Amino acid sequence: MAQFLAHLSDERRYSSHTISAYQSDLVHFSQFIPELSQDDLDSFTYFTCRQYLITLDHDGFSAKSIARKLATFRSFWKFLMRRQVVTKSPWILVASPKIPRHLPTVLTGEGMAEFIESIPTATPAGIRDRTIAELLYGAGLRVSELVGINCQDINFDRCEIRIIGKGQKERIALFGEVASDWLTIYLSDSRPLLQPQSADPLFLNQKGGRLTVRSIQRLIAYYSAPLELTNRVTPHTLRHSFATDLYSGGADLRVIQDLLGHESIGTTQIYTHLSVEHLRDSIKKLED
Repeated sequence: MAQFLAHLSDERRYSSHTISAYQSDLVHFSQFIPELSQDDLDSFTYFTCRQYLITLDHDGFSAKSIARKLATFRSFWKFLMRRQVVTKSPWILVASPKIPRHLPTVLTGEGMAEFIESIPTATPAGIRDRTIAELLYGAGLRVSELVGINCQDINFDRCEIRIIGKGQKERIALFGEVASDWLTIYLSDSRPLLQPQSADPLFLNQKGGRLTVRSIQRLIAYYSAPLELTNRVTPHTLRHSFATDLYSGGADLRVIQDLLGHESIGTTQIYTHLSVEHLRDSIKKLED
């Protein structure tokens, strides 16, 4: 297991969060069959796999959690096969549970404007927070990508940011004029007052260190709480809203896929469903 987790970190470049999830899945599985040893792995059967998944279902695990665990075990057994620890994988015969599709939460244009403009900008921290919101929405970034940005990653002439996304894959994110203006103000007027400990991190906390994912999640929750918005706002809400607005505005799905850094076009296609739902909501409001 330790070799597998090291492989995910060193060779596959998975994030620490993803590796922690894989480790949790494998530990839970090892507790299900505590007497399992390496000699038993090759005789592990489809029926034992099914028994474990049935146990998960009885214990109240969601279909999404079970599907993730199943993906973990398939990946682990592939690793074991490449290392010639086992000769076959029983997990490939196990069907994944059907996962109900839930459309992600997005804000309307009015809701987004209300949220972003509600962030006070009278202090260096306020300017920073407004810039964070403008980039999360204006460039469609994941919050984990945002916290990893260094100052030298930004190209103002081309309105581009070098991003390190999932699996340590590099891509170029684009930002518009509004985000560019706030970035300029933040870098010239706000960031120096936060007493940076290093020249690299773009977004700093009050001690001058790099902001964390959890800190930005708390900031977004704090600013959205007083507003009477229909939906709960998270950093990912801004990313979803960016993609939905692009698609509604006529952007090609492949372009949106590239901008979001999605590996599969299937992941991006959810925004076609979101646009239909927005259209239905608009028609319903007109009828009311």
